[in-house]
Amino acid sequence: MSHHRRSAEAHPRVPADDVPHARTWMSWPSRRGVWGLRLGGVQEDIALIARTIAQFEPVVMCAPDDWTADKARARCGPAVEVITAIPTDDLWMRDIAPVFRRDGYGGLEAVVLNFNGWGNKQVHHDDARAAERLAAHRGLRHSFADFVGEGGAIETDGDGTVMATESSLVNKNRNRGMSRDEIEDAVLEAYGADRMIWLPGIRGEDITDDHVDVTSRFVRPGHRPLPQLRVRRLLPQLPPRQRRRHHGPVRRPVQGRRRSGHPRRGLPRPHGGAARRRPADGRRRRHPLLDHARAAAVTTCAADDRPAVN
Repeated sequence: MSHHRRSAEAHPRVPADDVPHARTWMSWPSRRGVWGLRLGGVQEDIALIARTIAQFEPVVMCAPDDWTADKARARCGPAVEVITAIPTDDLWMRDIAPVFRRDGYGGLEAVVLNFNGWGNKQVHHDDARAAERLAAHRGLRHSFADFVGEGGAIETDGDGTVMATESSLVNKNRNRGMSRDEIEDAVLEAYGADRMIWLPGIRGEDITDDHVDVTSRFVRPGHRPLPQLRVRRLLPQLPPRQRRRHHGPVRRPVQGRRRSGHPRRGLPRPHGGAARRRPADGRRRRHPLLDHARAAAVTTCAADDRPAVN
């Protein structure tokens, strides 16, 4: 059966991350049980990110109670709005917030991804309800996705293509009993997309089971760099010159299954079974363009009020 795209006017879709938006949502870290002795330093980092973003657009910081909110205001300054209407357990707002989606008629709506603490790895009593509370606080109509996931588990180019790692979503700690195809259909429905790229990922690599947002981003609609933090695993597939010295992202057209089931040509799948490799000289190297610390600044935030995407 042939697949027909719905008209842009009536097609809900989650825009790309780089589309201009009205505000950034963040969450104030407050649990010493999660961060231990590092809590003070983490709070300083989050405050710095919030103050920096607030120079360019409004920032709303969610805190679990009045005492914590006062501390957040003192650290973040007057440019950051701190609220207690949406209590949270930790700082990862990108993962716990709803996905903001245009409804196809110019309106904004929210999709709740049923956060469960990255597979019940961490306390998430408040985080599990943050998406629904945020939607209610903004007065947005919201729906619940038919899978369990996190905002950082899925990347979208805003033009009908999404990507994720199998390790984070095709995982019994989130979606027990669901096949990859069933999860894919649920993701495509939630994001208003019709194509999906699956990367293998690494289960247990971190608390997220190797979220795609730490390793791969779309550089423009339909194109993405090869996963950057895992570049050593991909070295055998790169041309010899790039294998010797990989300076930047390797851009390739995306490959994925269209919603109709037809494959999309262009990108060879990363080899999921390859062992981690060191360069020929035996020394470990960090990719020069991206490291986990820099990525963390991106994965702490969620944004809403994005304009409609044509």
